[in-house]
Amino acid sequence: MTTVEREPLHPNPPLGLPPGSVRGLLSVMIVAELWLLLLLPRNPPQQVTVPVHIYMLLALVLLFFAAHGRSIARKADPTPSPLYLPGGTLRLIILGGTIATIVYLFINDRERLIQRLTPSADQIQHWPEFLLALAGGLVVGWIFRFIRPLHNWLAVLALFAMLADIVIEVFVYPQLKENADPVVWQYIVTAVVASYFATRS
Repeated sequence: MTTVEREPLHPNPPLGLPPGSVRGLLSVMIVAELWLLLLLPRNPPQQVTVPVHIYMLLALVLLFFAAHGRSIARKADPTPSPLYLPGGTLRLIILGGTIATIVYLFINDRERLIQRLTPSADQIQHWPEFLLALAGGLVVGWIFRFIRPLHNWLAVLALFAMLADIVIEVFVYPQLKENADPVVWQYIVTAVVASYFATRS
């Protein structure tokens, strides 16, 4: 009796990494930004709240979870798991880190947890634009999925955009003594990261 090997889920994955690696890195970066924003000291110069675009990006983390078995290998598949790690490692990091952060703050500083998880009124008024950036990025990414030479460039662009967002939102913006309005940058990050997820989902 012969066995038929399953073909790779995604031929020629971006950056030569196993399918799901870039999405996994982006997902970890998204939740890491959430963790850092929640854990920042209580009284930086600017009031810290989780911006609306992070909630939009968390929807993409759910896409990463849903991709297993469809565009990311399951444990039983011959295709390597994301980043060549044991199957389920990135999902464990994402879930474990998020639960640990929320439980720690719930026990030690519940008021800060609630305040940080409540977007500011200035951010809330822009939620339709954030939703449009997310939807627009997904549509553009769906179109780009048929243009494979662009996948590597989009992967690098999304990773750099997410890294820059962590630096700006966690280390720069909270320390500014004057108010700044980062919403245009947040629209761009949301659209770029969403477009990459759409190319691979």
